[in-house]
Amino acid sequence: MELTEKLKHLESLSLGNNRNIAEILSQISLHCKNFRRLELRDCLIGEDEASSIIKLVPHIRYLILSCSRIRRRNFITLLQGCMELVYLDASDCLGFEEDDDEILKLASHIAYFSCKGSELYDSEDNHDRLISDGESSDDD
Repeated sequence: MELTEKLKHLESLSLGNNRNIAEILSQISLHCKNFRRLELRDCLIGEDEASSIIKLVPHIRYLILSCSRIRRRNFITLLQGCMELVYLDASDCLGFEEDDDEILKLASHIAYFSCKGSELYDSEDNHDRLISDGESSDDD
């Protein structure tokens, strides 16, 4: 975290499965004014993380969330809040359907948008648990 003060010209960051996304983004927003690209592959993106992305990196243009777990409502929050996006890859995510009409409409202004392979439930899970945010569906 201390290094972000020295990375004033940081424009892009790729994070794996990290629990401190909000804290990292807070430091980036303070010290990295040219930050435009965030990659969060295979992450759990809950309400706090989605809000942090919108509040702390408002000028983000490239967002990669592939293979992550994100509830539909949190994904919609991101789409509504990140108005400068030109590239959004949310392929193979769990928590929303790839053919969701509302999501497709909200993403229509993004030059490159993909949510191919994204699904609401884990198709390999016999209990049809929704694994976004670590919560199960009501019928578990």
